[in-house]
Amino acid sequence: MATIPCPGCGTELNLSDPGCPVCLRGRTKYEITRGYTQVRADAVQRRRLPFKVIGSLAVLLALGRAVYLRRVWLHDAASAVRARITRIVDEACNPETYAASKRRPLETPPPAPAPQNAPPPTSAVPVPTATTAAAPVKAAPGSLPDLPPPSPTPGNWIVYGRVFNLRTLAPAPGVQIRFLSSDPEGDSSVLFLLKPTQWTVRSDSDGRYSIMLTRQADAAGYDVLCDDERYFPSVFHESDIPYARLSKPDRATLINSAASGDIHSTPLVDIIGEESLRRDLLLAPRR
Repeated sequence: MATIPCPGCGTELNLSDPGCPVCLRGRTKYEITRGYTQVRADAVQRRRLPFKVIGSLAVLLALGRAVYLRRVWLHDAASAVRARITRIVDEACNPETYAASKRRPLETPPPAPAPQNAPPPTSAVPVPTATTAAAPVKAAPGSLPDLPPPSPTPGNWIVYGRVFNLRTLAPAPGVQIRFLSSDPEGDSSVLFLLKPTQWTVRSDSDGRYSIMLTRQADAAGYDVLCDDERYFPSVFHESDIPYARLSKPDRATLINSAASGDIHSTPLVDIIGEESLRRDLLLAPRR
């Protein structure tokens, strides 16, 4: 039977008790009616609690699925915002953007007059100087051997190549590259949560990398992103564009586009019948 605590001493009382047998406090008709109303309201809340829990779990699952399916877009949007903020801070902290102070040019003293009886000047004879050492040649894409691709297991394929700095065309060592699978977007079942969605690889000291990926159905590819604070997330890997042979101003334009988040690289798709695929990856540096 439902009970209610006494307002005076806290003793549990029946809903119809006219008073408390312990503290002898009487109960009015309004208190008895309010006790019945409170008990009915508590019973309704207990019946509704399972439905509220199930509804909350369904909403959380729907939100989680929406975020999961749009993870690449959310990552690109967050990277673009972070790149824009970083660019604004860098431009604000760069001394070259400050207004140049107007300095007075130094006055050069007039040349001293030559003596009247001085001999005529002789022709200057070039003095041989020591030859300087040749500057090191930067390793352009394709100039050094790659890691030999291993034999893939059934259902997999190999992507290998080298990672380069887009500005200097020098190898980029120790850079983590992420390959995001876009195949689960077409899977309407809940089992897609158990599938691996991304693979990571880190370049070695010479910028070389090799990774084994799972073949995707319906020619679904992989979104390639850079996960390093020294470079922007966008990765340039199209084989039909010779990034290494572009001029320095053209590469600087691509770097500015990556900094503003305007670059979205195409997915990397495997070639049917091929076990391996060579792709050089070029990254846009932040500084």
